[in-house]
Parts: sequence; structure tokens; C-alpha cells
Amino acid sequence: MAVTAEIPMPLDVVDADSVAFCPGIYQRLVEKVFDVRLMQLGEELRAFAVYSPSLDWRPDSTTGVARLEEVAVPVPLAAKVRKFVADAGLAFGCFDFAVDGEGEWWFLEVNESGQFLWIDHLLPGAGLFEQFLQYLAGGRPAFPRLSEFVFEPPSPVPGRLAPFQTEEV
Repeated sequence: MAVTAEIPMPLDVVDADSVAFCPGIYQRLVEKVFDVRLMQLGEELRAFAVYSPSLDWRPDSTTGVARLEEVAVPVPLAAKVRKFVADAGLAFGCFDFAVDGEGEWWFLEVNESGQFLWIDHLLPGAGLFEQFLQYLAGGRPAFPRLSEFVFEPPSPVPGRLAPFQTEEV
């Protein structure tokens, strides 16, 4: 598992230009009080504060060091998340935020296939697994049933194979 690590600045050990060629996500360090994992299912948002002494709470979530509690999403932030979701065409996503001492939520990332079952493990009664299954089964109005989707295979292009086609017809 890749973990978050602090890179001291300025980079006097490594040429700063060489960092541009290193795969990674570089962000300003937020002096956080806690992290938030926000799960978005259609229009519904559920957020969980993650209290951990580490910069990256993920290893602590598997060792019992991290503590969780469900928290309310600030109304202005919820509107921004829903707009982002609509603009990006996401049906599901796990958003990560860091919350500072002023109560400001700092966006870190969104993962459209993010992990969330660990929350049910650490916070019995959260019910995310059941909620996700209802969502997939179409039990939520924000997500249509599979039978409502219309699939139209792409028209074949002369001289080019269609997807999954092994020979020209």
C-alpha cells in the first residue's frame, strides 16, 4: 500500500526538477485535526471523521488505532460535492478530506472505486454494505435499475474491428 509521507521543503537533497518526473500526488500539508472519508451514493452523502495520530490514517484503520464517528457534511460543501459528481459523471465515489482547526474541509482526492467496508468493521451499525447493496439493486431512486439502461453496440467502422470482434465480417 502506498502511504502519504511528508516531504520536507526545500528539497535540498534531491534536485527539485527531478520530482516532476516522479509519479505521485504532491499537496500542501494541512495541519489537520481529523480526516474525513465521505461516501457518495447517487445523491446521498455519508461522512465519517477518522481520528488518527498519523499523517496517513489508512494503516491505523487496520490496526485499531484509528477511531471513527459519523459527521454531518456542511451544506455548502455538500452542494459542491454534488456539483462535482454531476460534472464528472460519477455514480459513486469516496472523497477524502482533511479538516483543520478552523473547521475548514480540505479536499484531498476522490476515488470512484474507493474502499468503505472498513467503516462497517470499525463502526458497527454504520450499515454501508447494506446501503451499497440497495443502491446497486436499484432500491434508491438516484440509481436506475440495470433493466433501465439501454446498451447499443457501436456501429462497425469499415476496415476496423469492433470491440470484442476477432475477425472482420
